[in-house]
Amino acid sequence: MGVLPSSRESITIMNCPTCDAVIYSRRSGLCGVCGAQLPETMLFDSEQREKLDVQMARMKAEQRALMEGQARILSKDIGNFS
Repeated sequence: MGVLPSSRESITIMNCPTCDAVIYSRRSGLCGVCGAQLPETMLFDSEQREKLDVQMARMKAEQRALMEGQARILSKDIGNFS
């Protein structure tokens, strides 16, 4: 399973073995509901963490570029009203 699933991959939902709550983060190692330590088998391995870090950095850069582009357009639009 990939870190961020493509349209061809299915998403596996994991539940805490202690309280059965859905696990939303496989990074911290702790259940977000009951605080129980999650088994190593439920956590991202180093390769998955690295892929996720790369994907997150790429998404943040794309978001930043979009926001900068929108700010430039907005400043031009505001300038036209002055």
